[in-house]
Amino acid sequence: MKSLRLVLLVGGLACMAGTALAGNTYKWTDDNGQIQYTQLPPNDRPYTVIKSATASINEEGAESPLTSKPADKANPKTGAGEYTSAEKEKLSKNCDIAKQNREMLRTAAKIRVNDEKGEPRHLTEEERKARLADTEKQIEFYCDK
Repeated sequence: MKSLRLVLLVGGLACMAGTALAGNTYKWTDDNGQIQYTQLPPNDRPYTVIKSATASINEEGAESPLTSKPADKANPKTGAGEYTSAEKEKLSKNCDIAKQNREMLRTAAKIRVNDEKGEPRHLTEEERKARLADTEKQIEFYCDK
């Protein structure tokens, strides 16, 4: 009975972790003028956040200091790294979620997710490592701003 509770707890937490890992999509234009869609924002050019169902900083397609240009950490006097209090609050919430996901990915023996058809399955070790790497990038992006 105790092992069944543990399996249900880990499965439930894994489902929540998978949902929290689903982040925004970023739209930007590359050097050749082609529009690109990525899960991480570019560091060297303006971009637009496309709102996801689970995580959002802005409305779909809206631009703000947070999404329209990368923050300049080296020179805070430029104003590029300044955020409104609402943006700081959303960054803080996303930072907390990313840290919780990192802890789950590091400590859970098996993480259960749903595949494309909605069928439950466990993450492979390679998938876990890839999600952990993505989570580290999210922590770098959302935390300490």
